[in-house]
Amino acid sequence: MRRFVTNVRRNAGRFFYTLMLGCVFLFSCGESKLDRVLVFLVQPSEILVNEIFVPSIKVAIQDVDETTIPTATDQVTLTIETNPTGANLGGTLTVKAQDGFADFADISIDSAGRGFVLEAKADGIQPVSSKIFDVWASLQRFVDVSLTATTLTIEVDKINYDATVFNHSNETLENVVVQGYVDQGEASRAAGGSVVHCTDLLGVLPPGECKSVYVLWATNTGSGHGTLVPGEAKARFDLKIGSVILDSVSIPITLVD
Repeated sequence: MRRFVTNVRRNAGRFFYTLMLGCVFLFSCGESKLDRVLVFLVQPSEILVNEIFVPSIKVAIQDVDETTIPTATDQVTLTIETNPTGANLGGTLTVKAQDGFADFADISIDSAGRGFVLEAKADGIQPVSSKIFDVWASLQRFVDVSLTATTLTIEVDKINYDATVFNHSNETLENVVVQGYVDQGEASRAAGGSVVHCTDLLGVLPPGECKSVYVLWATNTGSGHGTLVPGEAKARFDLKIGSVILDSVSIPITLVD
């Protein structure tokens, strides 16, 4: 009988010790983390190799009702969950949440590839995966951009320009765009452009050289900001895939009434 009581006390002590460990590792000694979730408020976007994500990646600590917990100060860590090319993350990979948010302001990736996925994790909280995104090596460059004229009448003239690009990669890319802008001081207005048209499939850029003809104009009704006025300006041309700028060139122009 005495041995039985001793075993009960010993087992009870082990149970209490295990319970205390649970308190430390799961419940933070009274505050449960089982009802917390991690959420990518700002997802990683497509970028170039070694460039910092803009906007910065942001992870929130929320309750099951999808409300950010303002008192949460957990350490949140970013890792690469799906890594098609063996790339490495650069920047500050572990951030202490402030007001329930972990803001990763200097994250980059050092190798190009398609189909990356990041993972955010914190002690005692279920990890969460980001959306899929691509990292580009900027192997696509302008070879030449030539304008048929360098003087534009605001709201009137539309001039043609030739843009020759070269895809140095071995991959055929889709949704490739040449976008024109007119920049003048603080003003910048979209000024024509289109998907590349080097094949029967619009927007497709195969390996090698591709030359297309586009239209440029100067207007204050297009997307952008500020007001274009007569005077010196620059025509800027961006080679883009989605929101990623692969290359950019500028040519001096003159705007007139």
